[in-house]
Amino acid sequence: MKTVKFTTINEVNLDALIINNCEQIKLRSKHINMLLVFLVFTSYLAVAQNYIVPPMVTIPESEFTMGHETDPAATPLHKVKVKSFDLAKYPVTVYEFRKFVKETGYTLESNCNDFMDKEGMRGPTFKGTGIWDKHRYSYSDFQPVTCISWNDAQNYIKWLNNKTRGTYRLPTEEEWEYAVKGGTHTRYFWGDDLNYSQAHLYGNLADKTVEYTTNNSYGYSSKGFLPMILNNDGEAFNSIVGMYRPNPYGLYDMHGNVAEMLNSCYYSSGYHIKEEMETNPKKCEFIAIRGGTWHYPPKPYFTRGRYKREGWSVAATIGFRLASDATNRLNPHPTTQQFEKELRNAIDYRINNRNEIIEAPKKLSLKRVNKETYNLTWHLSTDSRVKSYEVYKSKTPYSYLSGGYFKKYYDKIETLDSKSKSLHVKITEKGTSFIVVAVSEKMTSLPSKVGIEIEAKDVNIPGKISVQEFSEIENVPLYHIPAKKDKPEDFFLFKTNLDFENKQSSISFKVNVKKSGWYWFNYRGSSFIKDKFFDLWLDNKLVSTIEYDPKRNDKISLHNKLYLNEGKHSLQLTIMKEEFDRWSLTWLKFSEVKNQPSFE
Repeated sequence: MKTVKFTTINEVNLDALIINNCEQIKLRSKHINMLLVFLVFTSYLAVAQNYIVPPMVTIPESEFTMGHETDPAATPLHKVKVKSFDLAKYPVTVYEFRKFVKETGYTLESNCNDFMDKEGMRGPTFKGTGIWDKHRYSYSDFQPVTCISWNDAQNYIKWLNNKTRGTYRLPTEEEWEYAVKGGTHTRYFWGDDLNYSQAHLYGNLADKTVEYTTNNSYGYSSKGFLPMILNNDGEAFNSIVGMYRPNPYGLYDMHGNVAEMLNSCYYSSGYHIKEEMETNPKKCEFIAIRGGTWHYPPKPYFTRGRYKREGWSVAATIGFRLASDATNRLNPHPTTQQFEKELRNAIDYRINNRNEIIEAPKKLSLKRVNKETYNLTWHLSTDSRVKSYEVYKSKTPYSYLSGGYFKKYYDKIETLDSKSKSLHVKITEKGTSFIVVAVSEKMTSLPSKVGIEIEAKDVNIPGKISVQEFSEIENVPLYHIPAKKDKPEDFFLFKTNLDFENKQSSISFKVNVKKSGWYWFNYRGSSFIKDKFFDLWLDNKLVSTIEYDPKRNDKISLHNKLYLNEGKHSLQLTIMKEEFDRWSLTWLKFSEVKNQPSFE
């Protein structure tokens, strides 16, 4: 008899349920596997992709006033409408540029200008030996790529656009100035900060670390050549991008680090109307650059720079940042996310492993003990690395005011242990000064100095007045050249005037005019700028405005004639520059005019 099995409704539902659950488990497993594959794939993309989609920030559409009345190159002030665009958060890095070079085989010459020695850096025509990924300032792939030309930047952009179907380009000068301000109206996006007290928080700029490094590596100092930030940003030369605070739009390194090439032409005459051919970056002589470098204090938002498109060497202090017309980005690309993660790791590693400089000894003072003996004192350092102190004495009465590397003007007289905080010193002449330096096993601090003021003496007119005979000096350093077998010692004033600084320099003398009359005025000096050099004052009365002409020998010319009254007076020169200049002054000379005309 055939056996027939009957299945109940409950058994049917149970079987169906089991089958359904199995299908669900299979489906979930499939989804999990797909998710794992996606994660692995995106991770692979981020790591193995042969390009990087740069992190960008959307800059809103607006209108702003471009330029500033204090800088001739940034005039006239004019309204500019800016459409919304994207701007890269950081300058393009070596890491990104390397992918372009590796894939395309793009070659660049090893002639980048990265030179530095005891005289400082070199001009734009100097050919060095650096290259884009290996030069004097290199230590990380996350530093800005430099040592490239404007055309090199364009070729990178073309390659990146082909890889990403993007619309990347260099920003225009209008876009850059609008973006750096970040909606603010002050000199810098963090405020006017005339004393640079906050600058070290927002950019890699001229600071104590730069001064220390150039002192000890090259015997070079920016003292007297450039104003320095009193605080410390921790980096000497090109730094990793993104190490400092961003501006209100979220853009990093807009002040300092390296200068940035733009997609605009530069003309020193300012923003005057130009023909279409004159504004074509592919044809004009000079490309506009913005942002400054680590070599300078922060430059106000309106400060312009230039780079010769052809004929100048590529430089280790100039890079570029990307812009784009596309502003409809949704989620960050995997390569963008991976890049920012690796950048953050590089920043953390750098901050945790770099050698911070030692602070200079503080509160130096000199107190008389007897006729020639003084007690030199200072506060002990709280830095546990300090093992000793070195004490230096000035070579001349003018060392205290000298610019340049301090060891040119001071001799070491003593080395003391880390617990010493005073030393008896001999002083036999006015103007003597002392420097104290803290020393560790691997480095020294910057010098900290104290001295006794020079006692000014009267100088006679007619006669020759050397600049070291001053009674007061302000905002200009004095330099000294020691005597040699064939040349006597020499003193001179030398000043680099930055176009964004506009500070007045002055030097005063106590003079004794032997008799009233007309005098020829001559001087030994130089300037980059023709026409007005300085104003000459006698007891707060303007006597003459002295002009400079490179074609004229002002040491002997009979060009400047002025009338002086007999008696003792205060003679002052004031020098105020409104554009970039390097000027020097060595001596002044007053000679009686023969066959005196009558004074009317």
